[in-house]
Amino acid sequence: METDCESDFFSQDETDDENEYYDSKDFVYEEEQPNDRYYCPQPLVPEGVENNISGALQFAENFFLRYGNVVPNFYIGSLKDAIDEVFIETDDVKLKPLIIYLHHDKSVCSNVFCSQVLCSELVVAVLNRNFVIWGWDMTTKSNRSRLLETMECYLNASCLQHLNRVMKSSVDHFPLMLFVTRDHRTGDTVLDLIVGNCSQEEAMTKLVDCLR
Repeated sequence: METDCESDFFSQDETDDENEYYDSKDFVYEEEQPNDRYYCPQPLVPEGVENNISGALQFAENFFLRYGNVVPNFYIGSLKDAIDEVFIETDDVKLKPLIIYLHHDKSVCSNVFCSQVLCSELVVAVLNRNFVIWGWDMTTKSNRSRLLETMECYLNASCLQHLNRVMKSSVDHFPLMLFVTRDHRTGDTVLDLIVGNCSQEEAMTKLVDCLR
């Protein structure tokens, strides 16, 4: 059943060759217009952060300070480390799906989504028990560029195409939660995504479906 937050990004015809290499110049981001109606706090990942590991740590710490005690256990480490943890099998570790959480403070949906959906006790319990979740702040141009360059190195063109579709449309699709899996034949695949206007019920449905 299609929900209010159901994205049409997965139903669009693929006009590009999925094996084509994508780099950061392929991403077109909607230009941000000044908007005094919405208060924009300091970014969760400060500009000029030393590296992705430091950025992920500051993201987790600042997210906790902003949204309270009931928050997801964001992975502390680089995106590469998070990918290795969920995609490299070992005999004694059960693999969990990877969620890449992308925040944007200039989206009108950010505060409501974080406080009422992402940080609800039910959603947090499911995330912490069943997923590895890695977070990044896309609010500033420098942090967007850093993440896109990183994703080019460790995720394939199919994943980047899905992200590009969102970024071509509107900043108000953020926050985003991308469910990423790896298939031995097709490589990295975005199974689904949650966009910023999802309700708690809709988000829970997608989380449960991803685990089936």
